[in-house]
Amino acid sequence: MANSKREEIRKEFKEVIKTAILSLVPTERIFLNRAVKIDERTELPCVIIYTKSDAPEIYTTAPRRYNRKMQLTCEVIARGFESADDVVDEITEKIETAVFRNETLNDKVSDTMLGQTDMDMIEDGSKTVVAARIQFDIEYFVDAPDEQLALDDFQTARTEYEVQPPSAAEKPVDIITLPILP
Repeated sequence: MANSKREEIRKEFKEVIKTAILSLVPTERIFLNRAVKIDERTELPCVIIYTKSDAPEIYTTAPRRYNRKMQLTCEVIARGFESADDVVDEITEKIETAVFRNETLNDKVSDTMLGQTDMDMIEDGSKTVVAARIQFDIEYFVDAPDEQLALDDFQTARTEYEVQPPSAAEKPVDIITLPILP
């Protein structure tokens, strides 16, 4: 199965941020899937990167090209302890700085802009987790497929028109046959 453009962008985002946060979050704790189960005792702090939404707009009609605006979310999660907020702040700041320094994600996208950042503390009995959710607004372009497989090549057109008010005479008709190009 071919990778989607969104998956390529998430992977490149990981590549851009991993060196910046390596001292705080090992590469194996940077996940590209929000459905991953995390062991809070051994896998925190961690970063989870996923697509929140992706809105296309037609940029060029023919050939069809889309300008897409994707919301990429980067969650930073740390075990709750006395300085957990500071750890989460440090990781988020390093991520933001790395992205600001490479806003095209190595030419994979047109632009990456910082959106909103939300902070949460979740307490579940004796367990406490501190999390930050950073939203990045990413703009990129994709082309529609070259071939429309379900359509036959356009070769013939039939046009009918009336020059004068309708009469008993036959309507003028033109048949236009297009040449087949090599």
